[in-house]
Amino acid sequence: MGELEKAKKLLNDKFGNNYLNYGGKFSYDDYKRKSFGIFALDIATGGGLPEAKVATIAGKFSSGKTTAGICMAAGCQKNGGKVAWIDTDNGLDPIWAKKFGLDYEKLLICQPNTIEEVSDTIEPLIMTGELDLIVFDSVAATPSKKELEETSEQKSMGGIAKAVGLLMRKATTRLRGTKTSLLIVNQLRDKIGGWGAAEYMPGGNQLKNQSDIMIYMRASDWVGDKKNPEGITIKFRVSKNRTAPPLQTGSYELLFKGEVNNKHSIYKQAVLLGILKKIGVNKLKDKDIPEVKKRILQRLKDETEDKLPTKENTKTKKPRAGKKNS
Repeated sequence: MGELEKAKKLLNDKFGNNYLNYGGKFSYDDYKRKSFGIFALDIATGGGLPEAKVATIAGKFSSGKTTAGICMAAGCQKNGGKVAWIDTDNGLDPIWAKKFGLDYEKLLICQPNTIEEVSDTIEPLIMTGELDLIVFDSVAATPSKKELEETSEQKSMGGIAKAVGLLMRKATTRLRGTKTSLLIVNQLRDKIGGWGAAEYMPGGNQLKNQSDIMIYMRASDWVGDKKNPEGITIKFRVSKNRTAPPLQTGSYELLFKGEVNNKHSIYKQAVLLGILKKIGVNKLKDKDIPEVKKRILQRLKDETEDKLPTKENTKTKKPRAGKKNS
């Protein structure tokens, strides 16, 4: 037995079987993903948010951040999953949530006072292994324990960033090997003076570094008549994605009656891929939508697999016979 195998055996005995092993010995399959409940977001993120991963949605006010969380939570419940909602923003409206299909009575809800309480809440919830989704809304609205104890004149620097960093380190470790996904909602704020980007996201850089998926949202055009709009168009950018190709952009229609216009998103994607001709979204029948959606997802999956390296396209080409370059 070589020194490497001895070290491998020692570590597995100390930290548990299969702690250190070769990649081929680990059981691996494609990510098991949960739909965001928003078709355009699912397409841009590679099919949704995978199990045991963290996604952060950030944007300015009225950019559909909380509603995106509601849509995802509703989808998890419809598939028989359990969802917990950590509402430090005090922004979860039961009437609005129920319009999107969220079963409010079966939703686990808590309202911690500090970011430290949030961390101490998320960790045991993940460790139960029974939750499919935890939504934390939002980082920017949560004070630290020190901030609550101080007066208005006193200032504490970096308290939130330090606590959020600890939260992310604990969460990513505890999520490993579970079916739970963590969706974090945050805000974008204008930076006053200084260099660099004109906007910043509260919570420090570790929130960006340890999120597997980062999505930025912005409200765009009105849907329908501007004087009496039916909804608003939300534009988004997936700036980071460890589970699929990043830097994807897209948009979707958020209707004020309590619905995401997924039919419109499916039609646009189908036309783009050549699955449908430009017949107009109103002529796309509801009964045909599941089949069209299935064909879109299969087409995108096939295109992704075509780009993966295979034995045929990774073989080193033999140099041509001839004179060597001097």
